[in-house]
Order: sequence, then C-alpha cells, then structure tokens
Amino acid sequence: MPISPTLPLRIDRGFAYALMGVAIATVACDPGLRVRQVPTSEAPPTGVTVSIALGRPLAAEMYYAPDVNVTNALTTPITILRVDLITARGGYANKQLRPDSFPVTVAPSATIADLDVWFDFRDSIQTTLQKTARFRVHYIVDHREEIAEAGVIGEPLVVVLAACALAVVVVRRRSVAIGLVAAQSLVLGVAALVESAAEMHKRGRVVAVVCRAPQVRRTLSLTGVDEQVPVCWTREEALELLANPHQTVPRAT
Repeated sequence: MPISPTLPLRIDRGFAYALMGVAIATVACDPGLRVRQVPTSEAPPTGVTVSIALGRPLAAEMYYAPDVNVTNALTTPITILRVDLITARGGYANKQLRPDSFPVTVAPSATIADLDVWFDFRDSIQTTLQKTARFRVHYIVDHREEIAEAGVIGEPLVVVLAACALAVVVVRRRSVAIGLVAAQSLVLGVAALVESAAEMHKRGRVVAVVCRAPQVRRTLSLTGVDEQVPVCWTREEALELLANPHQTVPRAT
C-alpha cells in the first residue's frame, strides 16, 4: 500500500519518528543438495563394502567428488581396478586426478580411505542424482573380477535467506496510518515466510532460515516462526542442520 506524498500528516515538534530497516520482505532460496548413501540390491554382498560420505553440493554443480572408503572383510587381499557411476541418465567413468591412483591393493581386514574419485556430469548434480545411482567398485580377488557397490541419491535442501522490509514508526496518533502500513508489511512478510516453508514441506523439501539481523531474529521469535522453521546464523549452519534434520532445531533468540 503506497503512501501518497500529498497525504496530510502533521507531526508536531517534540514527537520523534524512527524508521528501522530490518530485512523480511523478500525471500530467496539458496538451493543445495544432500547427497547420501542408500542401500542397493543390484549386487549381492561380497565381503567388500563401500562407504560414501555425506555430501552437500550446490544443486547446479556438474561434478561429483565424494569421499569414499572401501573395506576388505575377506581373508585375501583385493586389487581395486577402477570405479564408475551408473545413473538413470547414463554411466560415468571416473576421472582420476592422480595417475597412480589405480590399481590399488587392499589387505585383508583393512580399509582404504579417500579413493581418488571425480565424475564430470553432463547435467547438474541435482538432475543426475535425482534417482538412486549405483557407485561401483571393480576389483580382483583370487584371479576373478568382482563388483562391490553402494547407492547414492541427491535430496533437495532449501536454505531460505530472509531479507526483510520492516518499518517501525513512532509518531503521534494522527499518523497512525503509517504505523498500520508498517505493521501490515511485517505481517505479510512473516506470513509469506511461513507459507513458503509449509509449501516446501508439502513437496518433501527441508527448509531453514538464515538471518543475522538481531531485530529480525527477535521478530521471528516473538511471532513463533522459529518454532516452525529453524533459524540459523550462517548458511553453513543451515546446511549442517538440513543435512542432519534430527538434531536440535535452533531458536531465533
């Protein structure tokens, strides 16, 4: 609701008015993913297990470079020849960054950490890992080639960056219209944030709010928004929370 410059407002000397710009009118999204390991039934257990660390890339990235450990629970050594990734959009060979990374031998009852793994995608990682992909480790044991594998999938995360437009006006009663406009802006901003979060939850998305302004955080606390949506100080804190949604939800205060 715009305020006309010709609106007859009479503010007597001795009354002060204050405008505090706080951030809450616009809501932007910083899209990220939680790429996690999931079970796969494509290959039977072989005594060789693959562990893939949780990843939190941006949705638009076009590569995947996870931390991967391989454990050999067999009584004989194995030799890892190569790794690849089979997705719903096609297969990808590993673009190893070190020329001497493969082949690599893993002793019995031993684990090799941090394999040299890098996949360049034709599409974004969000599109490529929208459905479960098969991470395969090709190895030789007792003169025969075997495959150990693990599933990986990308799940959307949404970090809401709240920047508000809240004006707090202190004037005499004749200027109460300005105060109503400010209050209406606040209510609409908070309502938009809550409705956006609710819509994201309906779509199976996880939502967090990043807010550094103490006044805005206080507002989110007083209105109870922080009881419905986690409010974090930094983007990194929000991503950590979204990647582990069962941990304690931070309050705005």
